[in-house]
Amino acid sequence: MTLSNEINVHYSGKIVEYQKPPYTIREADKLPSASRYIYHAKQEIKITDSIFYALQNKVNNLYFITLTYQWKDDIIYGLENRKKCNKDLNRFLKFIRDKRKISRYVGVLELTKKLVPHYHIILDCDLKQGKKKSRNYKQRETYYFAELQKHWNTITKNRYKNSLDYKPITKVSLRETNAPFKISKYLTKYFTKELKIIKQNRFDFGVRNYFISQKLRIKPVKIKSSSIMMGDFIEIQRKARNKYSLYWNIVSKNENWTENIHYYKDTTSYYVSPYGLPPLKTFISRTTLKKPFTTLYDRIKYIQSEEL
Repeated sequence: MTLSNEINVHYSGKIVEYQKPPYTIREADKLPSASRYIYHAKQEIKITDSIFYALQNKVNNLYFITLTYQWKDDIIYGLENRKKCNKDLNRFLKFIRDKRKISRYVGVLELTKKLVPHYHIILDCDLKQGKKKSRNYKQRETYYFAELQKHWNTITKNRYKNSLDYKPITKVSLRETNAPFKISKYLTKYFTKELKIIKQNRFDFGVRNYFISQKLRIKPVKIKSSSIMMGDFIEIQRKARNKYSLYWNIVSKNENWTENIHYYKDTTSYYVSPYGLPPLKTFISRTTLKKPFTTLYDRIKYIQSEEL
């Protein structure tokens, strides 16, 4: 087995191993490429990490909402319309940040069959921030989202009575074993249905097609070959190899590797249980076994922050 130069471990349990290229590609060798806004694997990992983190570390009340537009036959639903809709969304997000103190959200843009944009979003809401108060939780919930829908309709100039649909992610649903991870994986698949289509045929939205608030942006932790933890991931990979058939991805399509300045020659990626401890003989396990950590990611961050 070839030892990777570096390993990225994501919050949701996704592990990406790669080897660095034999030489650095010069900027002059990089081929020009237009920005494309299609769903791809890196976005999927970011979205899964953010949703999992939001579910695992919720602050207030979690909701899955959908923002929609009323279809009108006098509108051309093309790129210019999607640009306008994203501006509407930016105004809505600014409103919930400034007026409702919502700083934790993750969402995606999707299109209907008629190419009408709509947005799926997970929000961490404090229902006490609404204008109308009520001791009854369900009534307070109704008031809260009625106010959000009213503002969305003001922005979009729609008269749609159900332009904002909401569903709570309940405490009961999160109590089940590994529920946050299972829900995050399900919602990611729901959010990024286009990933089922082969990459060459995926729709290019032409505008930003996903958005994650700053407080839900979770960067992977990097394990370098010089790290004492590198050997542990040989054990983790062996377990994953037995459970899954690992996918080796040759990213570079050109012999001189000029199509991507940051390409990875050989890459393997796989999921492990984000809750699971490595085998007891590993360094990670020995160091963090009796610590109250929830995820493998948190254990690695702890080890990296300590002076060992």
